Parts: sequence; C-alpha cells; structure tokens
Amino acid sequence: MKKGYASIPEGQIHYREDGRGEPVLLLHQTPTSSDDYSLVIPLLATSFHVIAMDTMGFGMSDPPPRQFTIPDYARTVIEFLKALKIKRTAIVGHHTGSSIAVETAASSPDTVSKLVLSGCPHYLPEVRQAKLADPRYRPMEYRDDASHIMKLWNLFKNAAPNAGPENWSKVVLGGLMAGRRGEEGHYAVFSYDIEPRLRQLQCPTLLLSGTRDTFYHRFEATRSLIPNCKTAVIEDGDPLLPLTKPVEFAQAIIGFLKSDPVSRTAAGHGTGQVC
Repeated sequence: MKKGYASIPEGQIHYREDGRGEPVLLLHQTPTSSDDYSLVIPLLATSFHVIAMDTMGFGMSDPPPRQFTIPDYARTVIEFLKALKIKRTAIVGHHTGSSIAVETAASSPDTVSKLVLSGCPHYLPEVRQAKLADPRYRPMEYRDDASHIMKLWNLFKNAAPNAGPENWSKVVLGGLMAGRRGEEGHYAVFSYDIEPRLRQLQCPTLLLSGTRDTFYHRFEATRSLIPNCKTAVIEDGDPLLPLTKPVEFAQAIIGFLKSDPVSRTAAGHGTGQVC
C-alpha cells in the first residue's frame, strides 16, 4: 500500500492507494480517516485500483479554509480526482462519506461510474434540526484529565460494542487528529438535505448496511428514493463496518462493482446478501 498527497486549490489531501485496474475511491465517516479502510483496501486491491482519501480536515489532510458543507466536500473530491488524473471512478462512502459520495455523483454524474452507500445518513428533517442543536456535537474541549479522550472512546465503544479495543483505538486516534474541528463533518451532514440528491442519482447504486448500523432503520426509506438500486445487508454489522466486517464489506462491494447495471429492486437480508 502506498501513501501520498494531492494538491487541490484548498490545500493538500492525503490518500492511500493499492492495486491495479478500474479505480475505486473510498470516503470515510466522521471524525475518522482513511485508516477506517485499512483492512478493506488489500481485499479490494486484488480487483481494483483502490484510493482512500482523508477528507479535508481529517486524518492527515489539510483543514479546509472555513466550515465546509457537503457540496464543499464533494467539490474537493472532484478536485482530488482531477489532481490524480482520474476522469471516472466508482465511489464507496461510509456514513459521512456516503453523503459526500451522493453529492459528488449528483453534481458530477459523468465522474461516477457506480456508487456504494454504506450507512447512508438519511435523516428526517426534524431529526437533522434537532441534531444541529444537540450539545453533544459541539467542538471538542481539551481536558487536562484526558476526559475528552474517554468521551471519544465511550462514543465509539457504545456505537460498536463488539468492535474491540484495537478498532476503538484506531477511530479514537482519527477523532483526536481532527481535534476541535472534528464535528464539522457531522454539522455538514445535519445541514444537508440528501433526499433530492438521492432521487437524482443516475449511476447504478448499492445501498449497504449492517443490521446494527445507526441508519439501518431508514434502509427501506432510503432505498425507495434511489432510481437504480441494489441492496446488501450484513448481519451484525455496526457503525464501524469496514473495520469490524472487512471481508463481508469487501465482498459486497466487489460483487456489485463487477456486476452489470441493475434496475430498481427490493432490499435483501442476510450476511453480504445482494439482491
């Protein structure tokens, strides 16, 4: 696996890459980094040229010049692809990465060949508004007793209780690297009305979720909005799905990306089932 930086107008974007073939871009959740995909990249790299970028303000990418919206983040994705001379790619997004992937595909349809949305943040409008006012999403406050670290630890541990200390450590490190601005990704998601963009998607799309994911209860509602949609459900998959179920996650993606274009279909259930 190689690592590098790409320069775009807003600064430098750090990325990891591996493999050969058709490109696949991986976009991570908030407030972590491309390290979320450290176990998935080698699996996908047997079939594709895999690139996992750190969203601006996260991991080792430069912070954005201001608080970004989802369209802002999507624009940096397009600039990043231009910097790497990639004209067209499949995109895989997890949580916040799904929101960015949707906006990228809707705003630049010629750039995206296929789309994989894992744990797509499809909130009801009243829920988005409530989350924007929720004090839990305020900027990180550093404490000399390290309680800010334990806050992150407990957040991920409660969200994915079976993930284990090694995976919790990975994502906590990502949150610490993002620092005070780490919640900007969440604010961008909460401020983003994803429904019109889901309806506008033109490329074949795989809607993917673990049964323990935060957004699994909205799976059917989300599926119903996407014109050209397949689905995959991973049993016991949680919000840290790329780390906790990397084999099932990669298998679902590879099966979809190697499949022919699809028509609208009903949701499937079972480990890695695609239908």
